[in-house]
Amino acid sequence: MDNFAFIIHPVDPKRDVQRKFPLLGKVLPVPAIDFFSRYFPPVFISHITGITSQATGKEIEGWFIACPFTPKQMVSLPPETVYRKVIATGKLAHKLGAKILGLGGFTSVVGDAGITISKHLDIPVTTGDSYTIAVAVDATLKAAQRMNINPKRWAKYRLW
Repeated sequence: MDNFAFIIHPVDPKRDVQRKFPLLGKVLPVPAIDFFSRYFPPVFISHITGITSQATGKEIEGWFIACPFTPKQMVSLPPETVYRKVIATGKLAHKLGAKILGLGGFTSVVGDAGITISKHLDIPVTTGDSYTIAVAVDATLKAAQRMNINPKRWAKYRLW
């Protein structure tokens, strides 16, 4: 895979909308932002370049694309409405050239962990769970190192 796209979404509607659309974020109250987001298309946020794969040495690129729904909306709106918006975001990712799509934040939690979404797209979809786990393990090991704790000493207490 030479490139990717990752779906993000607003968490704080007022603040996050204001980052991309300063005037709208200033003048619209949160209920209006929530209402209009149902009709707003996915939003291109950024193009990421200059990443080199440690495995292959190849340079890869990616895109952050925002699904305009907040977590509150994703759990309160009908699932079909949320699916349509996330699928539209995935289609924009594919149009930009992404060869794999990561579901970020609540987009990976809503519904059936991306199965329905992947059935409507022509690129593979990942929930990002593996990445989250890898980051958590790395952070735990770094914290143990800073606290002079040897993780091997605790290996006998595995929970799996």
